[in-house]
Amino acid sequence: MQRIVLWSPVFLAFVLSPAFLQINCERSGDPALASLELEASGIDRVANFAPNTLRYDAWVDGAATMTLRAQPMEPAAKVKWTYGAESGRLTTGTGEVSIPVLADSETLFVFVSTTGGALRTYSVAIDPPCSAGDCDDRNPCSTDTCTASQCEFVPAPDGTLCDEGAGSCSSGACNPGRFPCTEAGLRAAAAAGGGPNTFACTEPTNVQILSPLVIDEDVILDGGGALTVRRPGAASLAVSVQGANAQLIGMTLIGIIAANDASLELNDTTVLGLTELRTSTATLTNATLSYPTGVALSVIDSSVSIQGSLLEAGGFALFTQGSVAGVSQVDVLNSTLFGKVRSSHSSGTLSFRHATVAGDVDGVADTVSFENSLLLGACVVPALTSGHNIVQGPNTCFFPADATDAFDVDEFALRLTALQDNGGPTRNYLPTAGSAAIDQIPLEDCVDVDGAPVAVDQRGVVRPQGLFCDVGAVEAVQP
Repeated sequence: MQRIVLWSPVFLAFVLSPAFLQINCERSGDPALASLELEASGIDRVANFAPNTLRYDAWVDGAATMTLRAQPMEPAAKVKWTYGAESGRLTTGTGEVSIPVLADSETLFVFVSTTGGALRTYSVAIDPPCSAGDCDDRNPCSTDTCTASQCEFVPAPDGTLCDEGAGSCSSGACNPGRFPCTEAGLRAAAAAGGGPNTFACTEPTNVQILSPLVIDEDVILDGGGALTVRRPGAASLAVSVQGANAQLIGMTLIGIIAANDASLELNDTTVLGLTELRTSTATLTNATLSYPTGVALSVIDSSVSIQGSLLEAGGFALFTQGSVAGVSQVDVLNSTLFGKVRSSHSSGTLSFRHATVAGDVDGVADTVSFENSLLLGACVVPALTSGHNIVQGPNTCFFPADATDAFDVDEFALRLTALQDNGGPTRNYLPTAGSAAIDQIPLEDCVDVDGAPVAVDQRGVVRPQGLFCDVGAVEAVQP
């Protein structure tokens, strides 16, 4: 059942002025109602709420019965009612009565009398003939019309914006803070700012946008794992973050994602296309950046932290560069890269810890460093080492001699799975039983860039599983 409240919350309780009492209340006591409620099994409507009003109209939309509740201001007052040939009393404060709705328009009268003899009568016309303006149910999720002197209330289509654009309609009701899974809903959520702004997607939903989604307000957009946003054309700009802090959660984005002078966070989000950062900061957590024919992540004069993520590309999984005055800093932890890596700016640094890199590394010498990582490709230029790295094949990455690094380790000794789903939010390479990557890093060296212990791997599995940590992004679960 839905409820109509004949005194809205604004007018839940009212007290008459002394002048009104002198004119209208010759006997003692206050016969005013604190609240008057009518509940019916249909879609119930009342128009023209006003303080101190004694007459109301109500459309109960074909309901079989209605329930009356009335609470007077004066605790000792008595409440009676009549409706057609029916009549009765209400227990003060708590009483209610169920009344059959008559087929024809009829008026419900509610009488309030006090012990001092004061009396007030309230009337509610049930299903009266309507005129233009009567049928306003104050519900943004319905279309209200008066047809043939009868009010009609039609639920708005699911996904219609409501709550001043900060919500969406579902089954005729407004869901504040949940935006429709449409292009208009997506843009409204971005423009609203704040958040988390969620979406009313009950199943996986694809939203095609015809122009870039521009985010210039600080906002958190949460797709709940069900929302895919697509801009037609592999090289089309899909999302542009401009001078704002944007956090995108649980979404799949198809197209180019660009951040300029911005802060971008991608959590549990997949990007199928180029992600380009310019003079920005970014955090990638449990994200997948994939671009089979190009660059997955381009970093220009920006600072990026990557954890628990997968970057894969047919070209460069990661490409860093910078202007003469700019600096790019990229820290990669517990993540897998499939594709080339290039650091092409002498003032920038690219740091890998507990990473698996399946691609060649080139660029400016000594701007890339590795620690506790698996390198499955070749190093074209000298790189730096902090130890406990394993390099597959006849390649040393030009590392200086370090007893904790291992070179020329063959594929059989590593015993890695293919790049696949081995658990966790992103695909990875898993060392299998007997792998040379297992139990190689002492606990005191199993730390992040700040020297804190690395407690989990790319999948969220606890490190270490054995006496020592494993090399690479993934920790093998030992029996």
